[in-house]
Amino acid sequence: MRFSAIVFVLSLLISPAHAFDKGQRVWIDLSAVNINDDSYGEGEVIHDLGNGKIEVFVRSMTTSQAFSSGVFCAAPSQQSNGWETPAVYNVINNQPGTFPQQQLLPWTEGYNRFFERQNWLHTFLKWNDHHPVIERSQLMEHQLMMRKRGYEDLATVSELMLREYDAYQTPRFHFYAVPERITKLIPVLSYITQTLQQNPALAQAWYPKRRDTSQINSQTYLLFMTQAIDKIVADAQKTRRLLLTKDTSQDSVVFDELMQTLSRTGS
Repeated sequence: MRFSAIVFVLSLLISPAHAFDKGQRVWIDLSAVNINDDSYGEGEVIHDLGNGKIEVFVRSMTTSQAFSSGVFCAAPSQQSNGWETPAVYNVINNQPGTFPQQQLLPWTEGYNRFFERQNWLHTFLKWNDHHPVIERSQLMEHQLMMRKRGYEDLATVSELMLREYDAYQTPRFHFYAVPERITKLIPVLSYITQTLQQNPALAQAWYPKRRDTSQINSQTYLLFMTQAIDKIVADAQKTRRLLLTKDTSQDSVVFDELMQTLSRTGS
């Protein structure tokens, strides 16, 4: 089966390019901006062609729907050790193929990275869908793993997830009363406000009512951070409605001011 697509590679391979031996089993990384679109291949090294290119005998290609339909796209690398050159792949199983060295990983490492990203995504989607029994330890575990693997963008999203979790409940699933939630949400909203102020690209992506989806879909960080902030702000709005409208306590006033700051009034 032939797969053809233009792949713009995200800087997901954080560590330096590996050296490979002839005949070594390798993982061909085809990670996407949207983790749900991640794809991969498996093969054996034929030989090093030099100039950062390696010829691989491709045993199999496991592709996402996006990749197999020819619209698999990821953002260019923003890291000096990433690779940015678009490549057109016409890959046939059980045929040789040429790949940039940084796109290849030892098979076990590539396998682990792939499923760790998939597990992170599964937890994110559960959290975003208000799943009632996500354990805090699970959120923490995924954050630590993403940080260990060098996916700092995903670890940053996990930080938001943890902060909101702690504003609503204890690790033992005891939910706080509404007034206490308001108080605990203040530092969460402050953190989001500061994050937007310090990251113009994120602010440009998140604030407009009519968003530039192509911009949001260009980076994993923007894609998942905009969703996370949307969810937290929407939850905060629902929480505020549970209080009396005329509540004028100091925390409520600060809360309302922060929510006003996070009002999407742009074009």
